[in-house]
Amino acid sequence: PKYISDKRQASKYILLRENSLEWNAPNRTAAPGPLYTCGMSCCLYEIHDNVHLLYFDDPNFRRITNTTRCCNDTRTACCGGQGERIRIDSPVCFNLCVRGTLPCPFVPFCCTSCCPCAIQQDIYVR
Repeated sequence: PKYISDKRQASKYILLRENSLEWNAPNRTAAPGPLYTCGMSCCLYEIHDNVHLLYFDDPNFRRITNTTRCCNDTRTACCGGQGERIRIDSPVCFNLCVRGTLPCPFVPFCCTSCCPCAIQQDIYVR
């Protein structure tokens, strides 16, 4: 719905400080509702902030890449999208993997989108 997309766009921000990078990637959730629907509205939504803070001396802040999809402007106009994607990660194993959390300390690049162990951050910029 339009009211949710407007609230979400109004809540997004990127703040660059002298020692850190902070951004908000808000999420859409169901609004509170009556008890007979388990306390959730079936038709109304709310925006909840999802603030990230990353310090420049963090070991996972080794590389910043532009991983925007091919022909992003045309595809966004036709199908919609979130904007250009900036990825922050820390490559290991001759740049074939990224750092991960246990039980997967290294995650191959081909599996980063499906593996929750991968330590990487995506920022979408319009």
